[in-house]
Amino acid sequence: MTQCRRALRKMMMTQKAYKQDKGGDAWLVMATAPVDAENWISHMEKIFDVMGCEDAFKTRLAVYMFEGNALAWWKAYKQAKGGDAWLVTVTWADFKKLFFLQFFPRAEQEHLKREYHSIHQTSTETSTEFMQRFLRLAAFLGAVAGTEEEQAKNFQWGLRRSTLNHLMYMSYTDVAQVANAAPNYEILHERDDEDTERPDKW
Repeated sequence: MTQCRRALRKMMMTQKAYKQDKGGDAWLVMATAPVDAENWISHMEKIFDVMGCEDAFKTRLAVYMFEGNALAWWKAYKQAKGGDAWLVTVTWADFKKLFFLQFFPRAEQEHLKREYHSIHQTSTETSTEFMQRFLRLAAFLGAVAGTEEEQAKNFQWGLRRSTLNHLMYMSYTDVAQVANAAPNYEILHERDDEDTERPDKW
């Protein structure tokens, strides 16, 4: 309980600054895009990490920040599920699923699913930038994105052809392994391009 009180004091100190940064009291009345919901969850998790907050307190602390329609939705949902007796059983992972279902429009979810399964590295992206975009999509989709190995395979086949040619017969257990290998071949490809473009000396 002491930890919970300390966490509440810390959140009260940060709430005002975060609300001002997000546009005032309506900062979480209704998320209008997946990035709004994802950014809010990320903000909360940063606070939890800094404070070393236990999982049992995370949902209560998160809903403390709700206002407007978000607060009305949560009160109604909690009551329908059984009130505080139900709330104590809700893990942070459970809460995030509920939160994204409410503030992440289904049509947008379907759009991002299609984008995720057809994702490709653009001509201007480094493999690191592509990884960041890929992982952001995977985070939105949760379990739908597949296991770590499935994500690694999807990421691997989304790389530019010049990089994929070196990696396609290799197996990786997670996205980070692919991302660590890819830059080596990107550099190699850039050197090949430079050698091709460099005029011969007479």
